[in-house]
Amino acid sequence: MDFAGMIETWRKVLTQPGEEVFRQEQANPNGTLTTGVIWMVIAGVAAGVFGLIQGAVGANSMQAMMDAMGDLPLEVRRQMAQLMGPMLGGVSLLSIITVPVFFLIGTFITHLLATAFGGRGDYGKFAYLAATFQSPIVAANAAIAIVPVLGGCVVFLVSIYSYVLAYYAVRVNYNLTSGRAIAVLLIPFALLVLLMLCVGLAVGMLVINAS
Repeated sequence: MDFAGMIETWRKVLTQPGEEVFRQEQANPNGTLTTGVIWMVIAGVAAGVFGLIQGAVGANSMQAMMDAMGDLPLEVRRQMAQLMGPMLGGVSLLSIITVPVFFLIGTFITHLLATAFGGRGDYGKFAYLAATFQSPIVAANAAIAIVPVLGGCVVFLVSIYSYVLAYYAVRVNYNLTSGRAIAVLLIPFALLVLLMLCVGLAVGMLVINAS
């Protein structure tokens, strides 16, 4: 595994956004689906480590919050606080699996949409192009998220930037027009927002009916 080459690729893609850098990576003989998945596994491990740190910080915050709840028995408060740590840690470790799995699902959906819009490109090559920026961004977001409040704002801005990079990757790999490339990226996002709104509405109706 060429870690120096990996870091250099990440640096170049993140700091030199544009079609040219993705065309260079598209021509990279090592730019395969396997390479992309390996990079996402590395990102998942990094996210898991930072998640464990965030879980430890969260457990301490939970302990303080439980201590402030004087109406609960002391033993109950301690058990609840102790339970949160392992739960957060378990969720963090799952990122080693969930990060590459969701990456494969997301890139394949994008591939299907790009093909439906008339694009012609190899899925494995697109997955590699996506991994060149998604893997460092996943790791960076996990690290930044440790910082309360400000971390969440930075993660949001970085996530928007990832859509810009995804736009270039889609255009280059599938040779789509700007409008079609944007549509390929916005359709899944719009559907996700719609799903979240439907779930929120359903939960709200259940709460209203229960009361």
